[in-house]
Amino acid sequence: MKRMLLRIPYIVLLLLLLLGINLSTGCGPKVVTIAFTTLPQIMDAGVASNVMSIQIQDAKSKLVKLKTDTIISLTSTSATGRFDTNPSGLFNGSITSVTIPSGASSASFYYRDNTAGTASITAAEMPSQGWTRGTQQETINPALTVTTISLPDGVVGTYYSQNLGSTGGTGTYTWSVTAGTLPVGLTFGGNTISGIPIAGGEYGFTVQVTDGIGTVAQGISIKIHENPPVTPLLSVSPSSLSFGSSTNQKSFVIANVGGGTLTWNVSCNQTWLSISPSSGSGNGTITATIYRSALNSGSYSATITITSNGGTQTITVTVQVQK
Repeated sequence: MKRMLLRIPYIVLLLLLLLGINLSTGCGPKVVTIAFTTLPQIMDAGVASNVMSIQIQDAKSKLVKLKTDTIISLTSTSATGRFDTNPSGLFNGSITSVTIPSGASSASFYYRDNTAGTASITAAEMPSQGWTRGTQQETINPALTVTTISLPDGVVGTYYSQNLGSTGGTGTYTWSVTAGTLPVGLTFGGNTISGIPIAGGEYGFTVQVTDGIGTVAQGISIKIHENPPVTPLLSVSPSSLSFGSSTNQKSFVIANVGGGTLTWNVSCNQTWLSISPSSGSGNGTITATIYRSALNSGSYSATITITSNGGTQTITVTVQVQK
């Protein structure tokens, strides 16, 4: 009998340990970690993330229900990283923490960053109780942008084709016309506006591009002349050049869709980009060359300007460098 009585405290102790009760505090399992329960994300600069969730866990990665309301601070290694509890929130820096209420074990929030690259998010209890902080690294793409802001004029009965340009995001784009009207006779497929216009006028419309994460829109207009102008009229195609991370040369075409003789000059605003030829008359094909060796890793942009006696047009150039 005496031996059985001695075993009772041992059995009780064993049961308490199996139940995960901390005898030193009497407050249940010891909290050891603030863990992210959502995976790292890839997002576009300026676009709110999908929901992010954190959870309080014990040494066995089991959730712990807190005894009191607990503030969890949120910080980012990016100077432009901001948090909010609503994906449509202001993300103005006013929210720097979330509260896990008594009886709960988790909280959710959203993140937005205006700087491309990587950012580490850290969640920590306030005040400190010696818990292991939760940290997760997010990837932020360059902001998705429509680089085409204007298109050249066209002429009734003359074939017209222009590519719309975009940069940033994931690089996989889906285009659409969301408002307004294309010139009669022209259609929009992929990122190309093409066809033979059959009615003159000035047409305004809005194009939209999405990469599956973010969506941006741009208003554009095209003027269609009923008859070819008697004076030179400059047309340049395409209106943007994207060199990506490996292409070093691309070309564009200068054309006169008016009358007379078109004379032109081409210049660019970056030393790592060259143009050949830089001047001429009539129609011409121009080669643009990127010198990647002069650039560090990152995203770059430039502007090519074509000036002529038939008007002025610009081409947006984008390039990504990986070293």
